Amino acid sequence: MHLDFLTETHAPSAHSNIMKQILTSLFLICCSLFCYSQNIGIGTTTPDSSAALEIKSSSQGFLPPRMTTTQRNAITNPAEGLQIFNTTTKCLQIYAYGYWQNIYCAQPTSQNNITGITDIDGNTYDTVRICNQTWTAKNLNASHYRNGDIIPQVTDPTQWASLTTGAWCWYNNDSATYGATYGKLYNWYAVNDPRGLAPQGWHVPSDVEWNRMIKCLDSNADTLCKNCTPSQTVGSMLKLTSLWNPPNTGANNSSGFSAIPAGFRTLLGAFMYVGNYGYWWTSKDSNNIRAWYLHLVYDNSSIIKYYPIEKKFGFSIRCVKDTIPSTLTNGLVAYYPFNGNANDESGNGNNGVVNGATLTTDRFGNVGKAYSFNSNYSGHYSGNDYIRCLYPGPLGNSSRTFSFWIKTNVSNISSLNNTAISYGSNNVNGKEFRIVFGNDCGNGGMVVHNLSFNQQINYAPNDLWDYFTVVFNNVLGNNIQGISIYKNGSLIQNYCTTTNGIDINTGTDSPLTFGRYHFLDWLPDAGFFKGALDDIRIYNRALTQEEITYLATH
Repeated sequence: MHLDFLTETHAPSAHSNIMKQILTSLFLICCSLFCYSQNIGIGTTTPDSSAALEIKSSSQGFLPPRMTTTQRNAITNPAEGLQIFNTTTKCLQIYAYGYWQNIYCAQPTSQNNITGITDIDGNTYDTVRICNQTWTAKNLNASHYRNGDIIPQVTDPTQWASLTTGAWCWYNNDSATYGATYGKLYNWYAVNDPRGLAPQGWHVPSDVEWNRMIKCLDSNADTLCKNCTPSQTVGSMLKLTSLWNPPNTGANNSSGFSAIPAGFRTLLGAFMYVGNYGYWWTSKDSNNIRAWYLHLVYDNSSIIKYYPIEKKFGFSIRCVKDTIPSTLTNGLVAYYPFNGNANDESGNGNNGVVNGATLTTDRFGNVGKAYSFNSNYSGHYSGNDYIRCLYPGPLGNSSRTFSFWIKTNVSNISSLNNTAISYGSNNVNGKEFRIVFGNDCGNGGMVVHNLSFNQQINYAPNDLWDYFTVVFNNVLGNNIQGISIYKNGSLIQNYCTTTNGIDINTGTDSPLTFGRYHFLDWLPDAGFFKGALDDIRIYNRALTQEEITYLATH
């Protein structure tokens, strides 16, 4: 192309128009090359062929969009895989399965050593190592769940008294006096919310974890007692030497726990005893109404554990650092996390075949991460939702554990139906067992049974996720001598026999079935289940309390 016209004389307006045409043409050429290139390089002329965009730099970094939680929540229809840096939580986040998830959350450091933690609202907490546990040395002060969702602040006493969902308040609704020093008071529903109340990598301690700390500080402590004083001396080691009203008996804070007397809020919304008492929730509930807690007092050195109290009370919260048991994969025969399918992720290849069951939302709000079984019951069952797996062989002559999360609201069904899990042989009569949720125990219940045993617990299905662990232990030959049943990490039932054993040592054709009773294949209503299941684990050994506690809180 000859550009002779550039040397010609033109009026200024004509020259200007020609230059605009040239620039426009060059721009369109560049756009064409850009649009039709297979990949783009910034800082490199040879981007990797596998990358749509490659950035190279030795002096600059990649900066994703930065925004607050409020700004993030204002994004309309975020795309799956959308990423941002949340300036409120200091977390790199990705949108997946219908909600925002943390990829990584920054922690404050000093000389490359973590000296404390920061919650989602930017509150910082010193930490203290007590024996083999790491605790926060200050009461929790967060006003958002771990994923950024707001925990409602409720000041009105009538509204507080009617709550069955998570909430917080300042003592006496006075943030200026009590906020920074004493932290917030929470009802137990906030403790139990699956979105997570504690900072990332931490959790609200279980009753077992409190007991472990008490026993470590006082080897003579009676941590098995109820409505009692487990230790006459641990209170001294936990209490801060200031803030408590006189006489603050024995306080020396030798543990570094720095317990303070934040008082509490009653189930009717009144505030009481700041300066005199400190109350802390555990993650353990007793039933649908009550949960466990511990407290310290100003006029003695004890730590006190009364019977469970109504979940509507407002207590303080301490957090303990997650410790992942290194043994969780030992003896793992099968593991079904239901991450979009029914595959066995234990590495043993015992994948499930889905029949009618559909993916649903799990306890954390993740879409497509659990399975729903939607059988209908009206005198008999209709529907055929189940998942079946075939083991390569029996579990053998060993202890074993069945661990699973369940959500059901069916309480008017006989134990012959609503089978959540069944395992055993089709050909050996009695060589099987079932875990059933029905009404054998009055207003709902859980039943673990086969032809040689029938162990029941009281359980009112509540349409909420609950974690159950069924442990068969004390093996004598092929006969298992004991059953222990745990709900949300706490032991609620023990069954032992010294004469007739419990024989579930099945044959080689031993199907594992979720959502129905496999042994009744010839019946049209084979105990089909109505509800949801998630994170099913089967071990050929008995899990420890530490392992059960961890699985219950994660």
